[in-house]
Amino acid sequence: MTSSSLLQTLAATRATLGVRPDQIAAAASVPILEVGRMERVDEDVRLDLVLGYAAALGCAITLRREEADLAGAVLTTVGPTDLAADL
Repeated sequence: MTSSSLLQTLAATRATLGVRPDQIAAAASVPILEVGRMERVDEDVRLDLVLGYAAALGCAITLRREEADLAGAVLTTVGPTDLAADL
């Protein structure tokens, strides 16, 4: 997963849940301007802000290493479809 697709997944999850950008900013203790940057898929965002955004949505971002590729890592996220199934 790329950083762009991660940010797009988080924005789609927020929209699917019906949470406004100002609400997610407050819940994540993230400035509203940073939420806008993330949702415009600005790839120069701070990791701590992205993690706070995800946590405020009830999402977990995990990093795991693929056994088949000892040098690689795969970033997995909970997407809107997965999250809706859990509600």
